[in-house]
Amino acid sequence: MWPLRDGCPKPVLDALTAAYAPVSLSLDVWDRNYLVGQQLSLPLHLFNGQNKACCLNVACRIRRGHGHQSDIVREHTLEFSFDAFSHTIETVFFSATRRSR
Repeated sequence: MWPLRDGCPKPVLDALTAAYAPVSLSLDVWDRNYLVGQQLSLPLHLFNGQNKACCLNVACRIRRGHGHQSDIVREHTLEFSFDAFSHTIETVFFSATRRSR
């Protein structure tokens, strides 16, 4: 590994940057294949490692296909407030319906 002062961390360290952020979230999704009409309830873990309360605006999307260029089928934008040094679990509800054309 090269000197850290050069600002070129290893790819693994760079990939873990979000894991060490003071405020983060994780959507607990194991199955990524949904049937039309399926009702989904997904646990959303919110972490606040700061010494003050905070608020997050979260956009949860179901996409058809892979990658950022795929079609958005469903989208929910939610706002959550949570206390300092906390871990909160909220549930996000989705209905996997077809997008109207």
